Amino acid sequence: MTKYVGNDISKDKFDIAIPTNIEGSYKKHSYSNDQKGISEFLRALGIIRAQGTEPHVVLEATGVYSLSVAHQLEKRGFTFSVINPLTSKRFSQTIGQSAKTDPHDAISLSLYGQYMKPEPTKLPNETHYKIKQKRVYIKQLKKSRQAFKNNLHAFEISPFKDEQVLESVKKQIAHLNEEIKKAEKELQTFTKEEYAEQYKLLTSIKGIGPKNAIALIYATNGFQSFDNPKKFARFVGIAPTVFQSGSSVKKKSRMNRSGDPEIRSLLYIATWSAIRFNKPCKQKYEELIARGKPPMVVLVAVMNKLIRQAFGVIQSGEKFNNEYENQQPATATA
Repeated sequence: MTKYVGNDISKDKFDIAIPTNIEGSYKKHSYSNDQKGISEFLRALGIIRAQGTEPHVVLEATGVYSLSVAHQLEKRGFTFSVINPLTSKRFSQTIGQSAKTDPHDAISLSLYGQYMKPEPTKLPNETHYKIKQKRVYIKQLKKSRQAFKNNLHAFEISPFKDEQVLESVKKQIAHLNEEIKKAEKELQTFTKEEYAEQYKLLTSIKGIGPKNAIALIYATNGFQSFDNPKKFARFVGIAPTVFQSGSSVKKKSRMNRSGDPEIRSLLYIATWSAIRFNKPCKQKYEELIARGKPPMVVLVAVMNKLIRQAFGVIQSGEKFNNEYENQQPATATA
């Protein structure tokens, strides 16, 4: 028998809701979000297990706040599911939850487990999180550089210039350029060492460069989190969304933008090279253009083609063959 334990996590604490034998009744408790609180929570789960019921913890993905709890759950052998906060929010709305408190959110997560029976989550390995930290660091460096560039532009067009400030800002931009270059090189070297074969296979695809390869490896957890390119396309947010109900409601299909915007952006940039040098992608592009499809629809189709090619080379273990028109995974049509 499984007992779904809802766990609502915030920065300083987390609230749990454990179903009792009385229908609609829950045992609620709050723990500090530190090692002491996590240890107490694990002991509570151990008691549930000792009573002959297997606990299945349901929690939202809240970055580092949920990661510490999830890591300890995995280490101690407890089953858990990490779900998207948007999914949790929509479920709460569906069941008509009006109150918005941490204990109520924990109950909602418990109910989500009971009704939806989510698949257990398996955390990525340590390498995945190191790549993530490097990518976040690079993103922050670029954000800072852009802020200084904006300042420089504003200072330069001002009729009252402070040359010392201008010089200092230029030095900051130059320093950030060097740091970004260094960090990107370190990320590329690290990924090539940890995922040497996957990196080699992915960069053999015309249009997939080092940045795209690293992003794909990271987003798929080394191609372990997705067994089907269509699932990954939905995750990225380039799978078409259909709006149709009966005979009266039928809207034009559009791209689902709820996925990962960074991966989507990199794939979009990759299409510029793919439609020139990747023969299958070029053929797909020319075919759809000839049929009068809108340019964005065509490029999204090319992005999906690149994803199928990526899964194809990883699953086959063979480098991309630009002359082979249908190089894609066997599960691509699943």
